[in-house]
Amino acid sequence: GQIGSALLSKYGGKKIGVGSTGPKDWLPPDPETNAGEGKDFRKIKDLLYLNPKKIIIGIGGNYTTGIESLLERLYNITPESELIVYGPPAPALAEKNSKVAKKYKSVFNREYNYNNLYSSRKRKSRRIEEAVINSDFKNKKFVNTFALTEGYTCKGSCDAIHLVGEPVKRILGA
Repeated sequence: GQIGSALLSKYGGKKIGVGSTGPKDWLPPDPETNAGEGKDFRKIKDLLYLNPKKIIIGIGGNYTTGIESLLERLYNITPESELIVYGPPAPALAEKNSKVAKKYKSVFNREYNYNNLYSSRKRKSRRIEEAVINSDFKNKKFVNTFALTEGYTCKGSCDAIHLVGEPVKRILGA
């Protein structure tokens, strides 16, 4: 999406991502048992063992399952890397029968419910922030994307949860 492309422009490096995934999908195997590898870990494995200067993670609103394990296992592989984690954005403000709400329904096949999305994403953002704070990385940063996008309205075409335009610029400035 626009955030991933914008982060790539800001930081450089390599963008690796898959839609509709969450932290557990990217888990390195457990160092003691060599089990529990996430289905997408192979996509980042070789890069992690190069001990990158920075690891930048963007976590959307799908789920946060495995965030603590992901950060712990990444640290075990590359403890000197700087960790930057972007949490999920807030949902866009939209009226029930607005163009945005209709687009949301066409994309996700369910009614747009701002209050449910708001509370769910805020809760996920807090959990991710706590995981970053409690991680062993010495040089770490959590970017509270939720706070940076709270109260935004979509300009043009958007589905209320995938950011475009001005909110992306706010996030990049953080």
